Amino acid sequence: MSCASSVSRCTSTPHRADLNYEGTPSYEIEVSATDSLTTATADPKSIRAVFTIVIVDVAEPPNFISLSGSTVEENAVIGTAVGNITAKDQDAGELLAFSLIEGEPPFRLRGGSLTCADAVAGGVTCSVVLEVAAGVDFEVRPSHTVMVEVRTGGVCEEVPACV
Repeated sequence: MSCASSVSRCTSTPHRADLNYEGTPSYEIEVSATDSLTTATADPKSIRAVFTIVIVDVAEPPNFISLSGSTVEENAVIGTAVGNITAKDQDAGELLAFSLIEGEPPFRLRGGSLTCADAVAGGVTCSVVLEVAAGVDFEVRPSHTVMVEVRTGGVCEEVPACV
């Protein structure tokens, strides 16, 4: 079985893992300044201040995409489920939008079946059913590449899946 893909519609934006709102939404720093001028009668003078640095949450692309099934019998009835495409995003309250950008037909995303659930530790997990949309014939084509795009908050992630 061989699957390959060359289509890409996402633009990559580098994300810094060291400043992550979901991990640490703010930091406290203490700054001190000392006057180095000393005299015989005076010690150096210093001052301290504490500042809170607030990290602003930005939309990151989904960080996990998977397909639960990758096989389907040839001549399967249109509408037969191949598997669930699941994506996870660390931003709570986000709605993930799924689309196929390569591989149509013989597959499609089942309309009206997008399900999302906020994760206990924050973030969101969504899934949609990948189903047969046209005739599947093993002798004509034994495997198909389906490119799935998941978009949230203006950023996206794509992953090829081999069926």
